[in-house]
This record gives sequence, structure tokens and C-alpha cells, in this order.
Amino acid sequence: MKTIRCSLALGALCAAALLAVPAHADLLPPVQDSSSLKGKLTPVTGKAVTLPVSASRKAYVMFNINSLPVDVQAADISNARLRVYFSSAAKPGDLFLHTVSGTWDEKTTEAEPAINGAVVAMFPTTSVVAKKFAEVDVTATVRAWRDGSLANNGFAVNCGDGISVQLGSKEGSGTGYPCELEVQIDRVTSGNFSGQLTGDVAGTQGATVVTQVGGSTAALIHAAELLVSSATANNTANTLVKRDATGNFSLPFLRAVSSQNGPSFQSANIIAGSTANTVANGVTGVVIAGGGATNGFPQTIQANYSSIGGGYSNIIGANGSQSVIAGGVGNSAQAGGVTIAGGQSNTGSGNFATVGGGQSNTASGANSTVPGGAANTAGGATSFAAGNRAKATHAGSFVWGDSTNADVNSTAADQMTIRANGGVIINTAAGVTLNAAGGLTMTNGAGNAVSVPIGTVYKDNTVVAWGRVTGNTLQDAFNVASVVRNSAGNYTVTLNTQFTGTALVPTVSIAYIGAPPTTAATMRFASTGQNLSNTTFNVYSNNGTFAAADADFTFIVTGR
Repeated sequence: MKTIRCSLALGALCAAALLAVPAHADLLPPVQDSSSLKGKLTPVTGKAVTLPVSASRKAYVMFNINSLPVDVQAADISNARLRVYFSSAAKPGDLFLHTVSGTWDEKTTEAEPAINGAVVAMFPTTSVVAKKFAEVDVTATVRAWRDGSLANNGFAVNCGDGISVQLGSKEGSGTGYPCELEVQIDRVTSGNFSGQLTGDVAGTQGATVVTQVGGSTAALIHAAELLVSSATANNTANTLVKRDATGNFSLPFLRAVSSQNGPSFQSANIIAGSTANTVANGVTGVVIAGGGATNGFPQTIQANYSSIGGGYSNIIGANGSQSVIAGGVGNSAQAGGVTIAGGQSNTGSGNFATVGGGQSNTASGANSTVPGGAANTAGGATSFAAGNRAKATHAGSFVWGDSTNADVNSTAADQMTIRANGGVIINTAAGVTLNAAGGLTMTNGAGNAVSVPIGTVYKDNTVVAWGRVTGNTLQDAFNVASVVRNSAGNYTVTLNTQFTGTALVPTVSIAYIGAPPTTAATMRFASTGQNLSNTTFNVYSNNGTFAAADADFTFIVTGR
């Protein structure tokens, strides 16, 4: 098993390092949020999807400061920032942040809670942008909440006339992101002591002197450094790097844990971020780089050689070996080799599937891809789904959906389906080639399909078929299946394309005899009969006495 090696440069500063705890930040989600309207909280029983702010409305949000580690004092809080997301900003302007003086509950309180008049912070107009985050410093307020000098009834946001914006709510995952309180903790042991120090550090409060570390002088410590590194390399327990018999060690908010009952090729697991982040027993070679929260939003890995970069509430399941979730919220990898770059509530459940981002997307087919968008499903192997509510459920299918709030589905393997209610535009300088071995089918707005044979090219009010008959035989033609002589001067023409109604008008252009007629018997003229079926019509040839007589003729069909 690989081990973690630590080399310490020891000297006079070593003692100071032993007194400090590295800084880290806790990300607190809201426990309550609501908005008011004309002096009353909106009656939504804790289900407000946005928090409107205007001259007549205030937004309220509350955080549980007690979720911080119990030993954190007010002085340990080096920085605190309130972060909000603007779901919309129809009329942006300066927003003002106050503390709330009255108690309230988003589900039961009816009257608008009172706020303290002092402005804690301001969101300037330039930061109030739709679909963007903004943050302000609230360090002094959070410290006061922590030491009890100020009751924690949350924050309120108000504004002046002519302003209308909406903040994200904890119940509005579909419309934005909830407010967040980021609290940075930097605990350093206090220098407030009295009397004579004993042990490794000697001196008085006014003049502290490092005389030895661990009972040893600096020279002895320097000589021991090589021994420490060697012991660490050999996984010796309880060396200067404090580890247990299995080789595990931990620092605040960073743990290196060897897998238990795992494969013989074990490697250490690195777990950073929230202390609630977990790696399943027996899993090896994984990394949780950060994120997570202690109040029910941990990062979780249950499969070997996988990693989660950040965000919270992301999970790589037991079948997700070699998977990666880069970040986001509530994403899930449930098959081997899955990649989820970010977004919210996305799922990869097909081996080597990819979700680029977006929301509520699923890549369940092997090697399938959803690059982003919303509510898309790539369910077939090597399928691709993008846009909105595209469902590529067949192998090799490609489906793209526009913003229409309805599913668009594949119907066969290796098929491309596009829903674009605004039209399709193709710009190319080299032309377009369409190879349709099975023919081309067009569907009108009512869903009726019209088949067009290969080679057919037509447009409204243009030629859709033509033919030349010589010696009672079809010689040249376009979109014509056959011409049959029924009797003298009586012919039936059959087209490849069905008539779509009376608008498809067959027109006979001319009957010809090769030389000018000199008698009525040698004269020929042609006429067109009524449509006989969806694809047929008659042509009649007569001489100058109106007697039926065979003739060579050319016909043209126009319209559609």
C-alpha cells in the first residue's frame, strides 16, 4: 500500500506551528427563508420558491449558527460572508441588509418580523444581476450571534421605491439557488496566560522563548528528522506524524485513510471538506477534494478509484468505480467510469456515461452523453440527448429538444431527431448532400406523412411530374410510374407521388403528329380526364372529328 510521507523542517518556528489550527470554512445553508407582503409573511407554509424584494416586500433568511463545531468561539471566526443568488432582477437597485429583531417561523408566523434599523451591509446596484451571485461581509453580526450578544433571528433584505428583484430560495431548486452563509474559522491558541510556562516552551507572557521541543534541543530534533521520515516511510505507528497502527492520520478537515478489507493493491483515501464526508469501508484510492456540509449534505464515495471535487450532496455509488463528479449539487454516479462535470440532480447510470451539467439530466446508456440542458435522458448505448426534455432511448440515437415543455423521443436505433419549433437554418458555402436510401417522408402540421420517392424535388405551384409518350409507350419521364393505353386515344397515367387533393392538377401540354395537319382526320388534340385515384388520371386523344385516335403526346403535372 502507498503511504503518505511527511518531511518536517524543524526549528524555532516549529513550536509556533504546533499552537495554530489551520483555517477552514463552513458553508451553512438556510434553515428558514420567506418573504413579506404589506406587513405579513407570505402564506406559503415554508414553500416559497423565490424571495421577492421590492418597496412593499422584504426577504427573510435564517441560519443555524449552532451547527458550527461546539468549541468554536466568536473570536475564532475570522470572516463570514452572506451569498445570495438573484433568480431575477426586473428592476435592479441598491439592496440593504438588516438583522431581524423579532422571532419568526416560515410556516407559522403571520405578521412581518421587525428588523433593526442599522444597515449591516448593502448590495450595490452593480452587483444585482439576474442569474448571478453576490455576497457581502457579515463577520461582526455572526460573531455577535455566536457570543450571544445579539439574538440570531436571521437577516432581512429591503430596498427603496422602483426596485423589484427575486432571491433564490431553499425550496426553489428549479428557479435558482438558496442563500448561503460562509463562515471561516481560524483558531489560534490564546496568548493570554499568566505565570511561568513549563514544558516545551518557557518564558513569560511578555517574553516567550522556545527553548526545546518535545524535551529535545533543536540539534537533536534536526538529527531525528531523518529517523522520522524513515519511520513514516515504513508506516511505523505513533511517530512524529501521529498515526494509528493501520497508518491512518488526520489533520483538521483533511484525512488520509487506508482502505480496510480492500484489494491487495490498496492506496490511501484523501478526504477533505466537511467532516460529514464519507468513504465506504473497503474502498481504496479515492479523493474527496472538498465541499459537503455537516447538516445533512455530505459527499459520499462507495466505489474504488473515484473522486468528487466539490459542491455538496454528491454521491458515487457502489458500482461507480473510476467515476468522477467535479462538483455541483445532488449529482449521482451509479456505474463505472461515469463523468459528471457539475450541475444539479444529474445522474450517470450507464458505464462510461457523461453528463456535462444542467439540471435533472440522466445518462443511463453505456457511453451515452448529455452535454447539459434540463430533463434530458440518453438511455441508449452511445446515445446523445441535449436541450430540453430530449429522450434518446435507442442505441446510437441523437435527440435535441427546443424549449417546448414536452418530451421529444427517439423511435429507432441510430436515428437523429430534432424538435425546433422556431425553424431550422443551415448555412453552408459547399451545399448540402442528403443521402436517403429509404426515401424521404415529410409530415404536415396534422401529422400526416407524405412519401416522396428518391429523386423527387418539388415545391408548391411547380412541376411535380412530366412524361413523353411515343408510339403508345412512355419514353422519358419524371416521377411517373407508368402510362397504359386502354383503347384508341385512351391512356391512364400513374404517378409515384400521391395527389394531396384537387390542388394537384394534371395538365396535358400538347399532342403532336410530326407534320402540320391537312385534314380533320390527321388533326390531333389531347385532353385530361378526372383523377381516377390518389395517383392516376386519364389522357384522351382525338382527331379533328372528335373521334378517338392514338397520338404521341407530352404531359406536365403542376401544383401539389
